[in-house]
Amino acid sequence: PELARTRSIYLAELGEAPGAVEIRERIRQELIRSGRFTVAEVAAQADASLLGTASVAPQCVGECYGALMAEAVLRLVDTKTQKVTWIFRDSCNGGIPAGADCVAESLGEHLLDAARDAARGVAE
Repeated sequence: PELARTRSIYLAELGEAPGAVEIRERIRQELIRSGRFTVAEVAAQADASLLGTASVAPQCVGECYGALMAEAVLRLVDTKTQKVTWIFRDSCNGGIPAGADCVAESLGEHLLDAARDAARGVAE
């Protein structure tokens, strides 16, 4: 039910790893583009906070030839109850912008689907 009522999200910093800032900004754009969520600049003004880590790092098995992987491991925490209402983990081949865009788009799709499912549960 908390996720069904979530409209505004505070997007916390996602760590200091390479690519974290870029992935965070692409997630911000994706949330706004969804039309379902707004992004709050202050955690206290949001219904929930998106917390976790993101990075773009070399994808190496044995020798590394420049292949990159973007990854995010995130959780959505309800501001009032402090309960985790949704979790997300995904990775995409590529660096910036391709991998970062892929992770952000995946998050947007999965979060919208989860919010719709939660709303159906509230309405029943």
